Amino acid sequence: MCADECLTCIGSTINECTSCTSFNGSDYYLIHGTTICNQTCPDGQYEDNNKCLICNTECLTCSLTSSNCTSCGRVNGVKLYLENNTCVAVCASGTYMNSSNSECETCAEGCLTCDGPTLNDCQSCNSSYNGSEMYYKYIGEDTCATTCPRGQYINSDIDYRCQQCYFLCQACVTRYDNCV
Repeated sequence: MCADECLTCIGSTINECTSCTSFNGSDYYLIHGTTICNQTCPDGQYEDNNKCLICNTECLTCSLTSSNCTSCGRVNGVKLYLENNTCVAVCASGTYMNSSNSECETCAEGCLTCDGPTLNDCQSCNSSYNGSEMYYKYIGEDTCATTCPRGQYINSDIDYRCQQCYFLCQACVTRYDNCV
């Protein structure tokens, strides 16, 4: 006689199942490559019709299908990041690799590309966020803002980057030599 969790078996314990069933309101899953029924599948496997099936190689964990990743591992030594239930080595433009949760996260609203979550982590600025605000990159910094700091001025003709004022100007507008 099979254990209650086993639908079919080769012995009488929960470790000798060839297929699993539901018991006491819980579903049991046959762990891939074993004769063990368990209430959950281990990492790298997902639940499907009372059995555990293998996730794609890049997925550390997955659900519903082998390619629907819920967390990522490494492939050939390269750490992967979760982006829209897919594991990628490089996050898409407008997102950055968050190493604390191994996910691709959205850049701050003024950043076009970034390496962190704030306007101080921008590699390039979003020059037309929501069609209204223009963002400009500070000289020598990874900061984007809607204005330039003192000693720099907005020149939208030059790639939406702040430009240096003339050395005799503490502040300028429109042109490098238009001191205010």
